Amino acid sequence: MYDNRRRKFAYLLMIGLIIKRLLSNEYGPLDRFLEFAVFALIAYEVGAGAYHKLKTRRRLAAIFQFMSRGQNLQRNAPTVDNPDLAVATAWVESVTAWINETHQFLAHYSSQAASSFLHEGVRASLIYHGISAQARQLYPVLLSRLDNLRGIMEKPDVYF
Repeated sequence: MYDNRRRKFAYLLMIGLIIKRLLSNEYGPLDRFLEFAVFALIAYEVGAGAYHKLKTRRRLAAIFQFMSRGQNLQRNAPTVDNPDLAVATAWVESVTAWINETHQFLAHYSSQAASSFLHEGVRASLIYHGISAQARQLYPVLLSRLDNLRGIMEKPDVYF
């Protein structure tokens, strides 16, 4: 909304400059001021857009790191074939820490992204038979969070 106001103001200035040039043959201080104002607004628009893209790209790079860690946790989920309780407990703690760290990172930059990340998806109600009993409750939550994080990465303009 704020960008639209600035853009409208720049257009009005440009139209005013064109009308003034058409109506008079003089080139005075007002003409120079209007040209400078139009140049400054256009430079600001370009600079602000480039800065926003740079910030978004950096945030997406950090989110990609969280996504990689989460996918690694998904790949290394304890299975029924490996009944070691210590491995399952360590995995559960790692997933919980990953969820907390990712949520804190997203909350620092965008409350919308943090809320979307914690949204429970449809997968939470499914049962995964190959996963060990200790990890069975947290595995669907991990998958849901990964899907949510993927959705955030696909629409950075909405969240950042």
